[in-house]
Amino acid sequence: FDANPVRAPFSHNDWIAVLRLPRVAPVVYARTNAVKMAVSLAHSKVLVRFCQTHKVVNEKQMACFKAHKDKLRQKFRVDPTHLVEVAEGLGQMWVDTLRNVTAAAGRKPLVVYYEALQVNPKREMRRVFTFAGLPPTTKIKAESTSKKLTPEDLRATLLDFGKTAKFLRERRPGLHDQLVDTAHRVFKTINLPGNRTARFEEYEH
Repeated sequence: FDANPVRAPFSHNDWIAVLRLPRVAPVVYARTNAVKMAVSLAHSKVLVRFCQTHKVVNEKQMACFKAHKDKLRQKFRVDPTHLVEVAEGLGQMWVDTLRNVTAAAGRKPLVVYYEALQVNPKREMRRVFTFAGLPPTTKIKAESTSKKLTPEDLRATLLDFGKTAKFLRERRPGLHDQLVDTAHRVFKTINLPGNRTARFEEYEH
């Protein structure tokens, strides 16, 4: 389910019809670390400049990535104020998405967290299977073919990491915790514009 109608394959009424079918289970895949997501979005613009793509998933894109690897791995600067705006905007996107899914489906969705999936994919997939009414022992064969561009430790990506950390620590402590995390922590607090917060638990099954 996409909160942006431009990208949604169905109209609002179509979503209601689809999500309320008897054997359809609403699941939202969410990345809770909005700071890392914001930095990844900024980093992907560098990839677009060299390879005309936001992700590296096929052989042609991988060849381009390897050809420009040194440039793609160069550190870059971010404006801390802009980083806060983007991160809080992503938080609002998750709230809007979760509300829209709940309204369309008539029930709260299961939320699968990107970070939890990195730590224990089998456990998270069992949660999905159980929620969907499938045997938890269902076997699937799946692996990502996407090349990760931004390292987990943002110290390896941001030239001004110390300055950014100081800014967030003083003004947005919750976002500071996201900036310095390297352990795939699930952040249940959603940081919203205007220095407001919400919780994922408010919207999940």
